[in-house]
Amino acid sequence: MRAPNKLRETVAAFAREASIVTIAAGLIEVGLRWTNEWQAAKPRLETGASASAKRQVEVESPLTINGDHEKSKSLTLILVLSPTCPHCIRSQSFYKRLAAEAAPHSVRLVVAVPDKAKAGEFLAGAGLIRADLRVWADLSAAVSSTPTLLALDSGRVVRRVWVGRMNEHREAEILDLCRNPSKLIPRGLPIETGEANLNKEDLTRLLVLSRQPFTLVDVRERDAFAAGHQRGATNIPLSELAIRSSNELDEKHVIVVDCGWVDNPRSCRRAIEALSKEGFSRVAALNANLQYWETCNMTAIHE
Repeated sequence: MRAPNKLRETVAAFAREASIVTIAAGLIEVGLRWTNEWQAAKPRLETGASASAKRQVEVESPLTINGDHEKSKSLTLILVLSPTCPHCIRSQSFYKRLAAEAAPHSVRLVVAVPDKAKAGEFLAGAGLIRADLRVWADLSAAVSSTPTLLALDSGRVVRRVWVGRMNEHREAEILDLCRNPSKLIPRGLPIETGEANLNKEDLTRLLVLSRQPFTLVDVRERDAFAAGHQRGATNIPLSELAIRSSNELDEKHVIVVDCGWVDNPRSCRRAIEALSKEGFSRVAALNANLQYWETCNMTAIHE
């Protein structure tokens, strides 16, 4: 009778192994499906020689369009898109509203795509068929992903950059900018009432010339700070900021977080939030990377 028992045990063991293999295969299939969906949802990157040969778009830097002779306006919006980009396709309804707001308010809307001939159907669906159509190669600087929206002033200087698909708040902000182009360059930075983003000229004008006391804080780790930093900066690593700030920083000062040296822009946001929670009512960021500062909830994905 041992033989039948042994046979049953062998069959049972085989069934268990077969079940494990089936489950593993199912998990692999689910994993591959999730990976494919995640890959499809990522912002598409500009590729090719045109991207690698150019400098990246930067806030406060000029941007020119090849062969452009149109008179500059107080606000120019440049949409860098791809007809095969999932985020671009999902944003078509927003682009229709953007085009509808730009026209009556004398806002110039430029759309840059990789190939005009292949973008007709996409542009029609997005309500952009009458926009000033260009190709990526016409722009003097490259972007890291699509969709990217650039806002230029009358001097063709990039003032704002939005990357990726916009949430409702960002869409409303951009549409409001179309209606009120003067908001592109704030006339005054709200140092007295809250946070602001400063460049070096702003810092000199608003803090030094007005003789407001301020403290420049570098939130990088000690070794990075020792390798190079702004003159006069105080080093308080981000991980220690909540504990040390109340003891080492003066609440009567404007606290300026030096974001120009920080690799991860979210660290600037976390530093601002930590200082605000500790009761510092006048907090500013110096030289924050606006491309990600303005879209701090998004991450540029590089392949």
